[in-house]
Amino acid sequence: MMEIANAEHGSACLVCDPAASNWEELKEAVDKGLPVTELEHLKQTYNFTDQTLAELLGVSTRTILRRKSKNLTPDESTKIILLAKVLNKALDLMGSPENVLEWMHYKHPDLKQHSPIELCTNIVGYEQVINLLNKMEWGIPG
Repeated sequence: MMEIANAEHGSACLVCDPAASNWEELKEAVDKGLPVTELEHLKQTYNFTDQTLAELLGVSTRTILRRKSKNLTPDESTKIILLAKVLNKALDLMGSPENVLEWMHYKHPDLKQHSPIELCTNIVGYEQVINLLNKMEWGIPG
C-alpha cells in the first residue's frame, strides 16, 4: 500500500493527499479497507468528534469507538477518501485546518443553506461541495 508522508504530523497517511497517490494502489487499499489510523489522522487534524465522523461514515458512534485496531470497511474507506479530497481542497484555499473546520459548518447560500459537513454523507453531496470549492478557487460567483 502506498503511503504519503504527512509533513505536519510526521506520520504516514493516505488521506493527506489522496490525489497524489498512485490510483491503483489507492484503489487496492480502499478495497481492502483503510487502516483506522487514517480516521485518526482526520480526527486529529480537523478536530472532528467521534459523533461527526460516525455521521459522515453512516455508522454509529459506538462503531467508531470500537474501531481502534481494525481496518475500515471498503465503503467507509471510500467515504474517507471523498472527505479527504474535500478537506484537502478546502485546506489549499483556506490555509488552516481551523478555517476549514469553520467553513465546513457554515450554512452556505450556494448549498441552499446547508453546510458542507451536512452534505458530505453521500456522493451527491460531495459533488456539490467540490463544485462550490472549484467556484471559490476560480473566483466564480454563486
